[in-house]
Amino acid sequence: MSWKTLAVLLVLAAGLGGFLIVDNQWIAPKREKAASAKGRLWTVEAKDVDALTITRKDETIKLKRAGDGWEMTEPVKTRADGGVVNEVVTSLTTARVDREIDPNPSKLADFGLEPPAAQVTLEVKGQAAPLTLTVGGKNPTGVWVYAREGSKPAVFVVGESVARDTARPLVDFRDKTLLAFDRKNVTAVDLDVGTARA
Repeated sequence: MSWKTLAVLLVLAAGLGGFLIVDNQWIAPKREKAASAKGRLWTVEAKDVDALTITRKDETIKLKRAGDGWEMTEPVKTRADGGVVNEVVTSLTTARVDREIDPNPSKLADFGLEPPAAQVTLEVKGQAAPLTLTVGGKNPTGVWVYAREGSKPAVFVVGESVARDTARPLVDFRDKTLLAFDRKNVTAVDLDVGTARA
């Protein structure tokens, strides 16, 4: 093999290696992010949601970020179960529109949207206007749920998990911790079991 051939092969190998590095470091992540956002109702991240409000026929649940966790501000002011709230917020921010059913429906009641099963409002960091979703009834197969975004007239379907998450009872969102303390600050535990009787 001549030195010219070897030099050409080395240049080709270096070029291919450089392309693979650029693809793995910059191009592929952008491509994956675009693919994951395709079809999503909203292109926001769960970590950017500052507040969540779920309004149903008989109650309104308001939750807002408090430090690293969440707190409930309505119907009572108390600590919220961060795991449940994060799960619901993630479900809502990653919800995908399957298809549009009717661009301008004449009777919203046909889709369970008048009155709606729930209305969800998300307040997002850096956005002046909140995101809203009106959730209606299930479609005949029960796999999809009718919904509308904000004041837009179109009715579309999203996954049934959106209805499940917005129908969670109030108690699911409340923190169930009996005693709230940081375990690393505990220096001793006294256990009083009483006296044994014969």
